[in-house]
Amino acid sequence: QKASVEYKRSKALGAARHIEKYVADYPGRPIEILGFSAGTAVGIFALEALAPDTKVNNIVLLGASISHDYDLTEALKHVDGKLYIFTTTHDKMVGFFMKFTGTTDRKYDDAGADIHGFVLPANASDETRRLYAEKIVTIPWTEEMKKSGDYGHHFDNIKMEFIRDHVAPLLIEKPTTGTPD
Repeated sequence: QKASVEYKRSKALGAARHIEKYVADYPGRPIEILGFSAGTAVGIFALEALAPDTKVNNIVLLGASISHDYDLTEALKHVDGKLYIFTTTHDKMVGFFMKFTGTTDRKYDDAGADIHGFVLPANASDETRRLYAEKIVTIPWTEEMKKSGDYGHHFDNIKMEFIRDHVAPLLIEKPTTGTPD
């Protein structure tokens, strides 16, 4: 969380090169990105660093401590499917401490996207508006999530049961052959 944006971008660049190599070595295989807390910024920065023709299927953000108005335009250009962000107003770590530590992209007047999700950046272009509308899916915390161990706190949504019940179904493709459901 406290590492510089430059450090996070350097780690993201390494991840982007790894993704590009994987795409070259295994064409057509799905790529999904999962980011948690400060890692949400690394995931977004990695998307931004990808070669123009490289795409991932989806990205899921949990406990997002990147600012809520971060401009996702370049990152979303590399997502074929969706950017899923799970949000909660119960996350005291993000909701309270970001005012003191700053978001992962170093804003001190922002509690992070984990609280309510992303908003369009100021002066958003038509392309940005389209990408946000088509790609971003905000999934707010609900009482139902308690059944999977998520009470809305910062580390709850990385529990195995939560990933199994709420994240994996977003990323696992349904079979296209066989008998219908």
